[in-house]
Amino acid sequence: MKVLRNTVRKDRTNPKEPKLPPSLPAPPMNLDDIARRAWDQVGKTLVNMRVLTDADQMGLQLICEAYADYIQTRECLRDPTGEFVGFYEAENEDGEKKLFSHPMLGATTRIRRELMAYLAEYGLTPASRSKVSFLTDSEEDPFENFLKKNKSR
Repeated sequence: MKVLRNTVRKDRTNPKEPKLPPSLPAPPMNLDDIARRAWDQVGKTLVNMRVLTDADQMGLQLICEAYADYIQTRECLRDPTGEFVGFYEAENEDGEKKLFSHPMLGATTRIRRELMAYLAEYGLTPASRSKVSFLTDSEEDPFENFLKKNKSR
């Protein structure tokens, strides 16, 4: 990722780091329907971006499961007409009417934060994507060139 983001430092680089070809790993069997659809969609996008390999199966699984959890908790915040009901009015101990947040609202917010962090890790937000670049098939890897030049010294 650091090579792609152009933030690589020689003193913090492992020249023997494994380099895997972009590929979509097989989906885990335990994904629900929402997560499975996300696997295909997000996985295809990440392969096209050339950032997903077979080693990223667990990371992609976390993204897909967090997305499924987010969708499911959001559904809990809708009434039968489809209206958002993140808040409700009730009386407190003193008989005053107060506005309270739905218990699932906190879970939805936490899951959204987790999902955004996972998405940023793979360059799937506009801000994080602007920090990622990749080589076309005809370009040479600048890090490989760097290592070759320094090997000959």
